[in-house]
Amino acid sequence: MKKRNLISMVLTLLMPMFIYGQGLSGTVTSETGEPLVGANVVVNGTDLGAASNADGIYTIKIGPGSYTVTASSIGYTSATNLLMLVAM
Repeated sequence: MKKRNLISMVLTLLMPMFIYGQGLSGTVTSETGEPLVGANVVVNGTDLGAASNADGIYTIKIGPGSYTVTASSIGYTSATNLLMLVAM
């Protein structure tokens, strides 16, 4: 089976994560834009993470700071992104 990428999730769906320092949320999608059910999204170096729901949406409660987040799903290549959450 050919591996597919989660790049669209990293580049477009983690960017609007400025949720007033309360956490981050987004949608995990395939390259074609279809939501990925049950994808794991983990904040690297912590025990924080979440699985995406039936619509590919996940939420992780976390305070302001810089974090590296990795999304993975069976049959897809994992994607990692560095992001900053800013308290407003």
